[in-house]
Amino acid sequence: MKRKDAEGEFNQKLKKAFWRNENPRQQLWDFQQQIVVYANLFMQHRQKQQKQIIAEQRARIDAYFYN
Repeated sequence: MKRKDAEGEFNQKLKKAFWRNENPRQQLWDFQQQIVVYANLFMQHRQKQQKQIIAEQRARIDAYFYN
């Protein structure tokens, strides 16, 4: 009984995995989600760079006026 349940659960997981990989709509959705994730990561990286540049510029200006 336990073995049969385990096999049934495995078959369900296998069916879901197969459907996700073979269904064009699911592939499109996955691709769109990846684009969103990568765009967010890129924007976060860009914002971090901008903040760092501004901090360096302020430090140079402060050093110029206070020395």
